[in-house]
Amino acid sequence: MKNPTTTIQCLIFFLLLGCFVNSQNPETLILSDKINGLILKELDSSVTQYSYHNPVEKMYLHTDRDFFSSGENLWYKAYTVLGERHLFSLASKVLHVDLIGPDTQILVSQTHELVDGKAIGSIALPKDFISGNYQLRGYTNWMRNFDDNFFFTKTIKVVGATDMHLPPQSISDSMDLQFFPEGGHSVLGLMGQVAFKAIGSDGLDRKIRGYIKDSKGKPVAHLGTITRGSGFFYLKPEIGENYTAILDNGSEYPLPKIMNQGYSMTINNTGKKNIKIKIQATEFLRKVPFYILGIINNTTYFQGAFDFDSKKSVSFEIPKNGIPSGVMALTLFDQNKKPWCERVVFINNQKELVINAKISPEKPLKRSEITVDVNVTNNDGEPVSTELSLAITDAGQVIKNPNSGNILTHLLLQSDIKGHISNPGLLFQNQNRLTLHAMDLVMLTHGWRKFPWLDLHEGTTLPSKEFDFTKGLTISGQARSKFDKLFKNVDLNVIAKSGDFVGMFSTKTGRDGKFIIPDFNFSDTTRIVFNALSSTKKPMNVKVVLDTNIITVPLSHFKSMPTVKDIEATNEYSNFSATRKNMRLLYDYNKTTELDEVVVTKRIAKRIDPSMPSTLGQTPDATLRTKDTRETGLSLMDFVARFAGVTVYGSFPYIAVSIRGRGAPLWVLNGIPVSNDIGSLRPSVPAQIASMDISNVERVELLKGPSAVIWGSRGANGVFLVYTKRGGGSELVLSPEFDIMGHAKEREFYSPNYSVKLDRHSLPDHRATLYWNPSFTTNESGNASLKFFNSDNARQFQVAIEGLSNQGTPGAYLNSFNEVEEKP
Repeated sequence: MKNPTTTIQCLIFFLLLGCFVNSQNPETLILSDKINGLILKELDSSVTQYSYHNPVEKMYLHTDRDFFSSGENLWYKAYTVLGERHLFSLASKVLHVDLIGPDTQILVSQTHELVDGKAIGSIALPKDFISGNYQLRGYTNWMRNFDDNFFFTKTIKVVGATDMHLPPQSISDSMDLQFFPEGGHSVLGLMGQVAFKAIGSDGLDRKIRGYIKDSKGKPVAHLGTITRGSGFFYLKPEIGENYTAILDNGSEYPLPKIMNQGYSMTINNTGKKNIKIKIQATEFLRKVPFYILGIINNTTYFQGAFDFDSKKSVSFEIPKNGIPSGVMALTLFDQNKKPWCERVVFINNQKELVINAKISPEKPLKRSEITVDVNVTNNDGEPVSTELSLAITDAGQVIKNPNSGNILTHLLLQSDIKGHISNPGLLFQNQNRLTLHAMDLVMLTHGWRKFPWLDLHEGTTLPSKEFDFTKGLTISGQARSKFDKLFKNVDLNVIAKSGDFVGMFSTKTGRDGKFIIPDFNFSDTTRIVFNALSSTKKPMNVKVVLDTNIITVPLSHFKSMPTVKDIEATNEYSNFSATRKNMRLLYDYNKTTELDEVVVTKRIAKRIDPSMPSTLGQTPDATLRTKDTRETGLSLMDFVARFAGVTVYGSFPYIAVSIRGRGAPLWVLNGIPVSNDIGSLRPSVPAQIASMDISNVERVELLKGPSAVIWGSRGANGVFLVYTKRGGGSELVLSPEFDIMGHAKEREFYSPNYSVKLDRHSLPDHRATLYWNPSFTTNESGNASLKFFNSDNARQFQVAIEGLSNQGTPGAYLNSFNEVEEKP
C-alpha cells in the first residue's frame, strides 16, 4: 500500500507547479497560489489533528457457524485493528462480547484479554433459549466513544426447545422510503442524482415501483428498485416546486427540502482505474474557488483546489491506484473552509490474502481421520506466513451463506457505514460494472463515519473522551488497620492466582485508604491475597473491603423481527440436537458458569494458615519441615543450608546465601517479600530472616528456575518461602483473601480422537461443528496442515478460514467439499 503522506506530497507538488492534474477538461485548473495552498494545508491539518485524537479502532468476530440450537457452544475468534492500515491494535487490551436476545435484553456479557489484538472465546448458549434471532455484539472500551452503529454485530439463529415449530407470526406491511440526494442536498436549478432505499418493518429490503411528481402532478422521474431495495433517479429542481414520490400501491412520500444555493456533486465510480467527478454550483458560488479532500479512516489520500473559470461545471478524475481499499469520503469546501457537500465512494484494490484449502482423502469414511491442507499467498502469488482461524462444519446440518459478511467485508466496508447490508460478499466477488454499480448504490444509501468539520473549523477544542483504551479490568477498594483505622499512603502487595496462572501486583492507598489495581487480566475465578507493608517494609495487619465493580455495557438497539422459518431445515438440524447434547455432557471437561455481569465479590478474609500449600499455590522444588528435625536450637540459616545446592557463608549481620553459586535469592515471609535492610553494596540475608531460629518456623520452601519466574527479576536467583508456626514468637499477620471473577474463561474445543478406542466412543457422533481451530499459523511457504476426525453422518464439509496478516491484509475462504462414501 502506498504511503498516504507520499500521496499528499505528490498532489501538493503538482498544485504548486500550477499543472493540470487528473483533469478531464484541460481548462480545469488545479490552483496553486499561496492562499489556496494555505487553505489546503489548514484543512489537512484539521484532519491530522482529529485523527490524532480519534484513531479508528475496529473489531471482528469469526464464529464457527451462524445457526445453533439451545444448549450448544458458540465459538469465536476476535480480531481488533487500529488505524487506516488495519494493523492489529496494541492500544486496547480488553474485548467486550455481548449476546442479545430477541427482546433486546443482554443475556450474556463477557470480557477477554486482547493479546496483540486477538482473543479467543466461547459462549455456552443456555438450554432455555427460545427459537429466534439473536445478536452477537463485539467492541472495545475505546469504540464506545463513537456511534455504536460501528460496533461489530452479527445475527445468529437459535433453535430453541419450546417453540421451534410455532407458525410464523404476522409481519406488518409498513415500509420506510428514504431519499439520499448525492452530495447531501438537491439544489435549485442543478441536475443531480437522488438515490433511495425502501425498508420494511422487518428491517429487510423492499422492491418498489412508482414515479416522482411535481406540485402540479406532472411526472418528472421514474422510480424503481435496482438491488437491495435501492435505486436512483435524476432530478433538476425548479423554482417554487416541491416533489413527491407516488408508489404503485398509492402511498406517497415527500422528497427532502430543496436548497436555493449550493453545489451538486455527481460521481461515477463504475470504472476500474479512476473515479469521475463532476461539480456544479449556483451562480454566486461559481465565482469562487472550491476545495476537495478525500479521506479514508481519518487519513487524507486526495486533496485538490479548483476554479470554475466562468464554466458551469468542473470535471476531473481521481486515480484509484495507490489508494488503499475502503470507504473514502469526498468533501467539498468553499474558500472559508465551510463544507457544502459530501459523498462516499468505495475503493477496492483487491489486495487480500489468497487462501486455498483441500481435504484428503477426497472421500473419507465415518470417523476416519481427515487432513486439511491450507495455503496462503498474496495477490502476486508469494507465500504468506500468517495466523488464521478455521471452522469445519457438517454441511448437511448447517451451512454458511457464501455471500454473507466476513473479515474482508467487515473491515473494509461494514465497519464504516451504518445500516444492514444484505449479502455483502456479492459486492466483493468481482470488479465488473454491475458489481461496482451495486456497491455505489450502497455508498449512496448508507450513513458513514462523518467528519465533524463544523466543530473543527470553529476553532473549538476537541472534547476529551469518556472511554479510554483499557489495558485490563480494575480492582478497587479500601484498606483499614486491624482496629478499623484508615490506612493512609500504605503499600499493598497483592498475589493473584487462577488455575496455574499466578501474578503479583503492587499499589498504594490514598489518604482516604482507597486503592486501585488497574490492568488486571486474570480469567475465571481468581483468588487474591492482600498484604500490607509499613514504611519500613514490615508486614502489617490489614482489613480490606472491595468495591463491587460492575462492568456497564452499552444499551442494545437490536430489533429482531419474526421471520418465516425454514421448517424442513430446522427439523433436520434439530434431529441430532439431543445426541450432540449427550456428547457435550460426556466430553466437556471445562464446564463453566456464565455470569450475567462481571462482579468483584468478597469471598473470605482470614489469617494465613501455615499448614496451607505455598502462598502462590505452586509446587515448590524442595521443602524442609522443622518437625522432621530434632535439633531445636538450630538457626534458620543452618536449617536452609540443608537444601541441596544451597550454600550459607558469613556471620551476622552479613550472612549471605546462594543457590548453586548464584547471587542473593529473594526471601518471602508468610507470603510477604522481605527486603534487604543492609544495603545493596553487601548483598546479605535480611536481618529479620537471619536472626530467626526454627522454633517459630513451620517450613521453608525453595523455588528455583521456572518455579521462581512469577517473582520476576527479584526471583532470578531463586526464592525461599518461609512459613511461621501458629502461636509462635512471630505474630501472624492478617492477610485478607477474596475470590473475584476475572475475564471469561478460555475453553478448548473438543475434537474426538477415534484412533484410540475408548468406551465413550460408543455414543453416536452427530457434531455440527466438526473442527474449530481459532489459531494456527502457516509456515514460510504459506502452508499449514491440520487433522481432525469425521463424525458418523457428515457427507459434505464446509470449510471457513479467515485471517489478517501482520501488515493488515485481510482474507477469507469458504468452500464445500464432496460427499463421503459409506463404509462397506
